[in-house]
Amino acid sequence: FIGVLPSAPRGMEEFAAKVNMYLERAPFWYPNALTRMGGFKRIRAEAAYLYDAVYLYASALNRTLKRGDNPHDGAAIIAGILGTTYKSAMGYMVHMDESGDAEGNYTLVGRLPHAIKQGEFGVYPVGVFRYSGENAGLPELHLTGPIDWTNGKPPIDEPPCGYQGMRCRSVAMEIVVGCIGVALVIMLFFAYMGYRSWLYEQELDNVLWKIDYRDICAREWAASHLVLKMAKQSGMYSSARCSQISLGSTAGDSTVGGASMQVATYKGRVVAIKTVSTKPIDINRELKKELK
Repeated sequence: FIGVLPSAPRGMEEFAAKVNMYLERAPFWYPNALTRMGGFKRIRAEAAYLYDAVYLYASALNRTLKRGDNPHDGAAIIAGILGTTYKSAMGYMVHMDESGDAEGNYTLVGRLPHAIKQGEFGVYPVGVFRYSGENAGLPELHLTGPIDWTNGKPPIDEPPCGYQGMRCRSVAMEIVVGCIGVALVIMLFFAYMGYRSWLYEQELDNVLWKIDYRDICAREWAASHLVLKMAKQSGMYSSARCSQISLGSTAGDSTVGGASMQVATYKGRVVAIKTVSTKPIDINRELKKELK
């Protein structure tokens, strides 16, 4: 617990005693029945404020008369009051600022352990506010004792997220935007990789390597190795007869370099034919990669 309260009066008992004494004298002649019992009438704080006002006026009037100014000039009287410092009937010093306002006297109170009762706490003065000309009329806090903070240190002057939570919302928004940006980048990366994979699969599924066996023509080749070699080099063949190869048929057998192979023509080019006995042939992905 911590709070700022008006400072308690100092020496108010002495002021009250003087007020009671002067009330019984001229010109008031106001008797105090409690005097016979050793008591006196209680004087309220408002009486001290009235006393201060009259005292300030009387002091300013005396200074005006000493300067030889007109005592009926209100502006001159007020000029003598502004900026003065006086001791209030409340027992502390009061400063009158340049606007004619009496600067208040306040005390800082805080929660402290009870001076007598163990384990109990009370509210005690822990600091006072003093005015100085160096701080533009603002009071300065002067601690007179320790402050028993709940967490061992003073609280922060503003919540971490601000009074309306705007700071946390802005930080959260930045985090959300950052996460969305990262997620978009990751999604674009995987989309690109997926697109590349799709293109690759499309290329694997391309059947440019597949031909129609009816386009393969078998020819009658010259028996001699020399004639076959010359025919290959010149692109001409010894016979113009061409028949389509059907399923189960074979092309003309030739021997090149001692190796026997089946040869034919496909769109005007000499091709070698390899017969695969396995039926059916499984065109799997590995085979597609090999064909590609």
